[in-house]
Amino acid sequence: MNEIEKKNRGILTFPISRPGVTPLSNLIDIMLPISNRMCVVTGNAGYDVFKNEKRFHIHGITKKNKSYFFSRVFDYIKTQITISYRLLIIRNIDEWIFFIGGDTLVLPMLMAKLMRKKVILCFAGSSIKTLESSNDSFYKIANILSKINCKFSDKIILYSDKLIEEWEFGDYKNKIMIVHHHFLDFNKFRIESKLDERSDLIGYIGRLSEEKGVMNFVESIPEIIKANPNFKVLIGGEGVLKDKIRDYIEKKDLTNNVTLLGWISDEDMPHYLNKLKLLVLPSYTEGLPYIILEAMACGTPVLTTNVGAIPDIVKDENTGFLMEDNSSMSISKNVFRALKNHSFQKISDNGYSLVVNKFSYNSTLDIWSKIFRN
Repeated sequence: MNEIEKKNRGILTFPISRPGVTPLSNLIDIMLPISNRMCVVTGNAGYDVFKNEKRFHIHGITKKNKSYFFSRVFDYIKTQITISYRLLIIRNIDEWIFFIGGDTLVLPMLMAKLMRKKVILCFAGSSIKTLESSNDSFYKIANILSKINCKFSDKIILYSDKLIEEWEFGDYKNKIMIVHHHFLDFNKFRIESKLDERSDLIGYIGRLSEEKGVMNFVESIPEIIKANPNFKVLIGGEGVLKDKIRDYIEKKDLTNNVTLLGWISDEDMPHYLNKLKLLVLPSYTEGLPYIILEAMACGTPVLTTNVGAIPDIVKDENTGFLMEDNSSMSISKNVFRALKNHSFQKISDNGYSLVVNKFSYNSTLDIWSKIFRN
C-alpha cells in the first residue's frame, strides 16, 4: 500500500444492537490492512464485542432506548454531544468513516469538519426509510439531519446505483461511490445438507421490526399451511414485534407449525440456514442484507422483495426469487412458485456460485484498496 492509503482512519457508529455487529466487524477487517492506525467509536453491543480488541483503539458510548418522543430527542442530542467530545479528544485521525446510524449524527459531523477531517458516509442501510416504514414520529427530524450530513460529507458510499434513486440521493451524485464491505467465512457458511434432503421448512431470519415486513410473512402462514399442512415455519430474530408475532401464532392456532426461535447467534446461523428449504425476506427497505448472502452460501434459495441492492444479487428464477410486493397474498403465492420451480436446485447452485465468487474477503479488500488508492 502507498502512503496515501496508509492514513489514520476511524470508524464511527451510533450505539448498535447485535445485528449491527457483523457489518461493523467486516468493515473493521477491511479497513485494518489499508490503514496506518485504526480507531473505532461505537456503543452498546458494538462496544461489548470489541472492548478487549488489541488491533485498534476502541471508545465506547452507552445509550438506552427511550419510548417517548421528547425523551428520545433529548437522549439523541446527549449521545451526539458525547460522540462529538470523543472526536475532539481523538486528534490523530485523518479520515472518519461514519457508518451505522452515522448519517444523522450532525454534531459529530460538524466537529469533524471543524477539525478539518475528511468524512466518508458509508450506508449500511437507510435509517430514514426504516423510520418512515415504521411510521416513526422521529422520521422528519432524522430526514433533515441526514440531508445535512450528506451535504457536508466528502464522499458517500452506497451498495448499488439503484439506491441513488430509491433513497433520493440524486443531489449528491458527484460524491457517491458504489462499493460493498460484505464478505463471508466460507469455512463457516457452507452447504452441509443437500437441498432435496431437507424437510418442507421455510423461514424468516432477521430483525422483528416493521421495515422488514416480517408481520406480512407471519400473516401469510395460514394460507401456506392451508395449502400444505405439512409445512413448518421457522422465525428467528429479536425486535419490537416479537410479542405481536407470538400472539398472532397462538390466536391462529399455528403453534404446531411455527417455531419462534428468538435470537440466532452467528455460530448457530449456518446450522439453521442448512435446515431451511427457502428463506423469505419481505422487506420494505434494505441496503444489502447479510442474511441473503449467508443463505445462498449454505445453498438455501431466497425469496425476497425488489428493494435496495438486493436485485443486483437476486435475479428472479436465476439466483433466487423476487416478489412483486410484500403483501401476505404475494408472499404465499411466491413461496409455492419458488418451491415448485423445476430449476429449484439449479437456482440454488447459481446463488452459491455468485456468493463464493463475489463475496470473499480478498475480493472485497481488493475493491476497497482500489478506492483508497485513487
